[in-house]
Amino acid sequence: MDNAVQTLHTCLAHAAYVGFRDYNYQDRNWGKYSKWREDVFNRLSQDQKKTLYEQERSTGAHMGPPDTKVEKTRKHTDYDMTVAAMFTQT
Repeated sequence: MDNAVQTLHTCLAHAAYVGFRDYNYQDRNWGKYSKWREDVFNRLSQDQKKTLYEQERSTGAHMGPPDTKVEKTRKHTDYDMTVAAMFTQT
């Protein structure tokens, strides 16, 4: 290990672009979600809105009909990775 910074860079780049599979996650289809909010959500009473918000927070499931959800894929970023130790031996 002649250059520790270059070695660290190479390892992180490999992890981000080669070593790990793409990151799949659920997100909102913001166009459809905004339309649903205008047409349905904004017409609910404050208590009904509060109940929906609490359900979303407790379950982690997005609020709204199923067609307002979309599956997305992205590469990992440096925010997804952590350097736990950096010694020549490791």
